[in-house]
Amino acid sequence: MICPKCRTENVEGAKFCAGCGTSLEQGKACPKCGAINPPGAAFCAVCGASLEQGSTCPKCSAINPPEAVFCTGCGARLAVEAPAPPPAAPVRPAVAPAPPPTTAKPALSVSQEKSPWEWHTLFAVSILGSCAAVGILAGINWRRMGIQERMWPTIIAAVILYIGSWIGLWFVPWPGGFFSTIFGALLFLFGVFFAVGLAVATALWLWQRGTYQAWKQQHPQAQRAGWQIPVIVIVALIIVFVVVIMILGLAGS
Repeated sequence: MICPKCRTENVEGAKFCAGCGTSLEQGKACPKCGAINPPGAAFCAVCGASLEQGSTCPKCSAINPPEAVFCTGCGARLAVEAPAPPPAAPVRPAVAPAPPPTTAKPALSVSQEKSPWEWHTLFAVSILGSCAAVGILAGINWRRMGIQERMWPTIIAAVILYIGSWIGLWFVPWPGGFFSTIFGALLFLFGVFFAVGLAVATALWLWQRGTYQAWKQQHPQAQRAGWQIPVIVIVALIIVFVVVIMILGLAGS
């Protein structure tokens, strides 16, 4: 048994301290100043230290106040700091999977765009290919200028007018005299289809002129329209013209 006053170790069952004579059965001894306090006291009446059972010094076995960090008898450290918790592992943000690569076709540059055909091309086609050829080229012009909803109505209307011209010639009385010969008949047919084609070409160009000029200002580097499509259309309609003439000749004979 250790005396709370002088810290002398006494034998078990001793009533008085062998070092200082302090009674070992009296009330609570203050662990800080050694003053004897009544048995039910919670704090020392002399120094105000807590009388509650504190931690025992692992070196000298002295009783220390609960709030003591170092032993009041030998100065040894009583409290051991808890080790700091390990740092938390960093949380990596979820990464959304990359979208699959698209196979969209690259947009054409301005220099790769085809320019619409101008008025002289439409008039030249009207001379050789009639109103149907003019309507086909004018319809493609609408598509090249970005107004696709006018493409097919223009082509269909021109083709219907071309077919109607043939039907009208079938019911109109054929002029006699010079036009009764083969050369005269061909000249008469050419004149009729040239007049119809020229009228259609003029009307379509007046309709497209404002849109064409605005498109040309926005696309100054566009390629000029080629003659491949007009030539193909003209040749095709000439073949149709010759075939129809042959059919009419056989029907007349």
